[in-house]
Amino acid sequence: MKRISIFIDGNNFYYGLRKIYGKNKSLKNFNFEKFCSFLSKGEKIVDIFYYNAELDKNENSEKFESQKEFFDKLRK
Repeated sequence: MKRISIFIDGNNFYYGLRKIYGKNKSLKNFNFEKFCSFLSKGEKIVDIFYYNAELDKNENSEKFESQKEFFDKLRK
């Protein structure tokens, strides 16, 4: 069995979903565990990395808090 790492570019992933599903699609309920399992095709996942820049709290505190909650959910 192969061991694989999955790298997700959060910005491109987010805007790709928006392009497909529209602007109202949220990642809050997206099942990343199931998605990564699909990508792995049954191979052993050793790491999952999700990369994205943190929003500026002073520019938009509401979006910042929403993003922070999302990042916290991903860490679990």
